Amino acid sequence: MFLYDLFWFSLVSFSCLYMLNPKFAILKMNEIRCYLEDVHETFNYQYLRVKTNTINYLVDTLPENITEKFNLTKQEELFALEDDNHEVDYIGFNNYDDTKELYIDEDDDRNILEDKKLMMIGLYDNDKRYYKRIENYSGLLFNADFIYPTTNEEIFLQVEVELGEDKIDIHKKLDVFYVVGNKLFDRVFMEWFMDKHFDRRMEPNEEYKVNIIDKYVKMFTLKENEVVEIVIENDKTFYKVVEHVESQETSEDSNDSDSVESQEV
Repeated sequence: MFLYDLFWFSLVSFSCLYMLNPKFAILKMNEIRCYLEDVHETFNYQYLRVKTNTINYLVDTLPENITEKFNLTKQEELFALEDDNHEVDYIGFNNYDDTKELYIDEDDDRNILEDKKLMMIGLYDNDKRYYKRIENYSGLLFNADFIYPTTNEEIFLQVEVELGEDKIDIHKKLDVFYVVGNKLFDRVFMEWFMDKHFDRRMEPNEEYKVNIIDKYVKMFTLKENEVVEIVIENDKTFYKVVEHVESQETSEDSNDSDSVESQEV
């Protein structure tokens, strides 16, 4: 009876909040959904880890004839992203059917990796895993500079994505990508990011808009083929809005010639 009353009380409360301030209500619902997704991921990881450790324990302790009878084999040990022993990971993404995420270390053969449209390496630091986009993984995996704002430093107050009739607040998931050199909000990044963090797969050629409010309450919407680049000059981190280009050579040239606007943060 208590859960029944709680359900109706929550439903009525949310309905009242939605009538008073729809945007705020949807924002809070997205926050709750993100929290529940994190809880689910943590629970699922703990379940798989216990299962793996149990199977490995049985394989190590039971006689071989019993393990063969029940088809028990050694399982690969699971590691959480926060595991300091597996500090660096790699993400590669071309499309929803061609993606890869794995841990790497200095002994890994580079042949296990592949050039993809979106490539990032993750480094665990300050209780977070920061991600840096790379154009070519050869020789860069363990030498790339990770420069990012301090934990108390804001870049954007709000980032909202419009997909059809949906408006999704995404800024709380973006802080780990505010690494100097990163270019954000191009299509391949958004396809991976929205699927990874919001379970929202973008349709082929589906249009989207990125609305931003920066720390100085400057509001703007990225135009088609515009991206945000995180940069640093004179020990100050800031962002630039630049034109997005596909090729590496053109992208390097655009840093100087195609900048639309910049803002210190």
